Amino acid sequence: MNKIAVLSTFYSETSANGICAKNIVTELKKAGHIVDVICYETRCQKTENDESIHSFTCPKKQKKTIFSRLFFKIQLAFKLLFGIGEPVFNKSLITNYYNILSQLKNTKKIDTVIAMYFPAESLKAAVKFKKKNPNVKLLNYELDSVGDGVAAKSKMFSFTNRIYEKWLKKAYADVDSVIIMHSHINYWMNTFGKMYSDKLRITDLPVLYAKTQFSSTRSECISMVYAGVIQKKFRSPSYLLEVLYEISKTLDFKFDFFSKGDCENEIAEAAKKIKGISQSGYIPQDELQKVISNSDFLISIGNSVSRSVPSKIIDYISHGKPIIHFSSQKDDVCNEYFDKYPLALIVDETQPVTYSCTEIIEFINKNRGKTVDKEEIKKIFFMNDPAYSAKIISDIII
Repeated sequence: MNKIAVLSTFYSETSANGICAKNIVTELKKAGHIVDVICYETRCQKTENDESIHSFTCPKKQKKTIFSRLFFKIQLAFKLLFGIGEPVFNKSLITNYYNILSQLKNTKKIDTVIAMYFPAESLKAAVKFKKKNPNVKLLNYELDSVGDGVAAKSKMFSFTNRIYEKWLKKAYADVDSVIIMHSHINYWMNTFGKMYSDKLRITDLPVLYAKTQFSSTRSECISMVYAGVIQKKFRSPSYLLEVLYEISKTLDFKFDFFSKGDCENEIAEAAKKIKGISQSGYIPQDELQKVISNSDFLISIGNSVSRSVPSKIIDYISHGKPIIHFSSQKDDVCNEYFDKYPLALIVDETQPVTYSCTEIIEFINKNRGKTVDKEEIKKIFFMNDPAYSAKIISDIII
């Protein structure tokens, strides 16, 4: 038995980080560990008698002006010029994490601290705590990657990446183990492997809970669902909407967008021309799971950049439904998952729309009503079982 403190952003069913944190904590508790969670107050699902969740006010994002962006760039330039290996941190966030950790140490023994990265401040606070409490084990659980994630192609990326990498190389010296997602192995080894390969452990997004029931209902109209964030910059719906327009000439379907982002107007305009499209926005997770379970096909849009796997991909897979994935990136990391999944079609967005429509209609006709057995899912995607991550953590700290 180990007494563990987990530093997360959210701890709930409403964000990817929160879901991952909650799943891991659940499995660690099943393994017999005592776990306390330090997280943002907003969206924190705290039960009336749950004394293991310690929340603080979520830091508000400041609206960036031209002057604030300029000041931020000057700060980074100054750091690069003088070789200062520290990113620009939110000091309030670090203080909150650190102070609650210190309070926990005074009220109960802490054997292990797990920093869920991002945010970088969770690791910064954990390292500060480790320096004052060297007997405590420190694990950095990296759900995303500083140099291999969504921000990898941003204009500021090349400017800031060197600072983050330099800081991480220094921070890793105080970390006992670094746990990364499978898709980021090559980047991590090329960047940090020479110094810290002995500290590395590999897992994958801990969000696979194979559903026990699959809907057997089948209406005359084909039902399709997209759930998740849509951003023009890295996950555009344009090709999908073109395909839906062409398919609507042949098939009757109902397509629900449970989405948010900067493309909602584009989807609304397409809905005026394409019969069957509806926009429902974000809905509670339990409601969304029911909608997905009652749909014929699940639709995914891959990122145009990054090696980060959207958690929604694993959630889709756990339902065992046929999945149609739209891929715009040459080396789309999602393809590695769908190549192993028995009921998936990968649509290459470089192909003509008419070609993709033919592929999709054939896939729909062949696979409507089929599912993948939950035991087969667990066998193929065992690294995505939260129990797998919990075992890795247990093996490190015991």
